Amino acid sequence: VFGADGIIFDLEDAVSPIEKDSARYLVYYALTHNEYDQTKTIVRINPLIYGGRDDIAMIAQAKPDVLMLPMIQHPDELLEIIELIDHHADGKKIDVIPLIETAGGIANIDAIAGTSDRILALAFGSEDYSVSIGTERTHEGTEILFARQKIVNAAAANGLTAIDTPFTDVQDKEGFLKDTLYAKQIGFKGKLAINPRQIDSIHKAFTPSNHEIKWSMR
Repeated sequence: VFGADGIIFDLEDAVSPIEKDSARYLVYYALTHNEYDQTKTIVRINPLIYGGRDDIAMIAQAKPDVLMLPMIQHPDELLEIIELIDHHADGKKIDVIPLIETAGGIANIDAIAGTSDRILALAFGSEDYSVSIGTERTHEGTEILFARQKIVNAAAANGLTAIDTPFTDVQDKEGFLKDTLYAKQIGFKGKLAINPRQIDSIHKAFTPSNHEIKWSMR
């Protein structure tokens, strides 16, 4: 899987509404018939009201490492989803990554981050977040700085990993590297990738430099 730390099977935005059932079966088959050595298997499900319950019922039985939960806005949502996961997972502990991508999610981020020890990380989705606050996503990212900092702070306060939003322009290599280095600078510990070509640059950006290693040892 191109050296990625985790591979995400997407049942949400990448799948049209009429193909949700087929996608579930394909992901279930992929998880139960393939080996993913040293790579976490992550499935992004749909929101509960748009098929997420069906996603959990099937995918939890395939025992992925993590479920990524879109549009999380309140701790109660998260607790309900974790309860559903446990009901269908047949004793397997499946961690979760809340995907924070709305103004409501950012407003409640501290409460969300402290909801459960099943939270592996907090991830940011800037495209939907930009829509939720009534603005357009730009390469410069000034419109998402507040949200980024809130996620980083909540993650650090709760001992979680903060994962930055994907950079969607796969042709802009310079802009992508700049954005990734900036994410590291403000406290993110990883970044979502939407194309395998981005993985090496992410690893390079987040690998500690010799200076950082020496400083840490001191």
